Amino acid sequence: MRDFDGDVKYHMGYSTDIDGRYGGARAHHIGAQPSHLEAVDPVVEGIARARIDREHKSEDAVVPILVHGDAAVAGQGVVYELVQMAELDGYRAGGTIHLVVNNQVGFTTNYLDARTSIYCTDVAKATHCPVLHVNADDAEAVVTAVASHWNTASGGTAMCSSTCSAIGSTATTRATSPSSPSPNCTRPSSSIPMHGSCICSSWSRKAPSTTPRPTAMRAEVEAKLDTAMEAAKSSEKIHVTNFLGKLWERLTG
Repeated sequence: MRDFDGDVKYHMGYSTDIDGRYGGARAHHIGAQPSHLEAVDPVVEGIARARIDREHKSEDAVVPILVHGDAAVAGQGVVYELVQMAELDGYRAGGTIHLVVNNQVGFTTNYLDARTSIYCTDVAKATHCPVLHVNADDAEAVVTAVASHWNTASGGTAMCSSTCSAIGSTATTRATSPSSPSPNCTRPSSSIPMHGSCICSSWSRKAPSTTPRPTAMRAEVEAKLDTAMEAAKSSEKIHVTNFLGKLWERLTG
């Protein structure tokens, strides 16, 4: 375990094993991302390729998932380099799911001043990768898009980009808001219910008999978060499992 305080938690990375629905534990790793840029992308691809070569001997056993912002995926050159190298024998990792959260916020830059292309995902055209444009307010549509990309990626496609097109209510952990660069877009979207409410309403329309279920699930999750918050208040520092800790144990003893 490692103690730290005062940093954005995903900067440290995270590793854990999650039991699969059909049995067997699945290893999940969040890459250590010390920057808000896209420098972590090739690191994640390298970890995936290393696990393919050293452990699994199959590209179907590992799926890299990269989450981007719309301004970063269009503006950071490392993304284009990653796309171009993704099918090379020395670098390929069997396909990658690129999930782009498109809230039209480049920190404080309007998208019209940030790129020439129509879509932020047009970098995918370099290798003719499929791009699915999904309304982020429809959580089930997002899951379906990611699942379809999962199947496509495991079939050998190098890059698959999934764009969530809804504007978010907040931009970053800082004091930035979409209302700064995109006030005309943000005002109408401010009246849209939060995602949890949208999911509950969707389930109620499709299957009225299930209405109590999402409400109960939401209450259960909120209760867990409240419990975790109270526990966090009693701790001066956060305890985080070392990134790739189990793998390092083999080398360090």
